[in-house]
Amino acid sequence: MNLLNKNIKAVGFDLDDTLYFPKRNDEIPRLFCEAIASVLQIPSKEVIDFYQKNIVQYGNSPQTARAFCNGRVSDTLLDTMFLDVLEGNEEIDLAQNDHRLYSLITDLATQYKIFLVTGNRKPHAIRKLNAIGLEVATFNATRYGAEDKTEGMRSIAAQLGVPLVSMMYTGDQEVPDISCAKALEMTTAKITSQHDYMTQADFQVRQVHDLRNILLGN
Repeated sequence: MNLLNKNIKAVGFDLDDTLYFPKRNDEIPRLFCEAIASVLQIPSKEVIDFYQKNIVQYGNSPQTARAFCNGRVSDTLLDTMFLDVLEGNEEIDLAQNDHRLYSLITDLATQYKIFLVTGNRKPHAIRKLNAIGLEVATFNATRYGAEDKTEGMRSIAAQLGVPLVSMMYTGDQEVPDISCAKALEMTTAKITSQHDYMTQADFQVRQVHDLRNILLGN
């Protein structure tokens, strides 16, 4: 077992593309861009062009929208608009039930406090958790609708009574997941299909199941 683990008391997860893998719907970014264009009363092509050129840099749709709007639309409204579009157009994949995932999380729970910080709002997150065979009760603490995860992570630390430096967070995106956690001096693991030389993450894994060896030593 990695000696680092002796200091870790709580292990947390992102939801999308970490525990649950959403069915891709290419209409969602377009619909979100159109909603922004409607609020700003500008051609939707202007928003879509910016989105397509900058989505990789900013990491996800809300962050890209913030960069485009540059304060012209509040962050709160942008988050709400995005979640409204997402929840109205994302099909929950009920075929993702994974007994290995349930086993991993329950095994981790014997040694660590387990938490979830996700940008999904609670009802939508619960549907996804249920689809993969998990329940809210599986986690010691949860935070939903947290596009900026910094405050969510601080809140979780206070709720669990665990210092941030003794917490580990696993996610798939550099900006909203890894960067936020590292800024709070948390240990991090990044889900990535290929080695990312630019990541700040302490660990890189291809799938969440790879954490078993890191955190449990088996």
